[in-house]
Amino acid sequence: MLKVLEGANIKLASVATDVFGFSGRLMLRALIDGRANPQEMAVLVKGNLRNKIAELELALEGNIEEHHRFLLELQLQRLQAGEKDLATLEQHIQQKLERYATQLELLDEIPGVN
Repeated sequence: MLKVLEGANIKLASVATDVFGFSGRLMLRALIDGRANPQEMAVLVKGNLRNKIAELELALEGNIEEHHRFLLELQLQRLQAGEKDLATLEQHIQQKLERYATQLELLDEIPGVN
């Protein structure tokens, strides 16, 4: 995804520490949908990134074309599918560990073990 953004001269990663965080995803969605200019996208940001709006506007000035949007959408879908799979695996692991709850509590008491 970052390579596609760079190819469109969108330098989001140079300003945002987590391109795939909440604000980053809002901006990615706006880019994919083609519905926002750099100033409008910069307004979407939350948290500490709001302190970097001027830099963000510059980083978002690029030339994003339809093929960039297509590739970004495809990659975003892959990312979301992977996250869904990880959540499913985590749920499955938690179910399997239920019978070891006492042992897990003891292990959690060890400093540095989580």
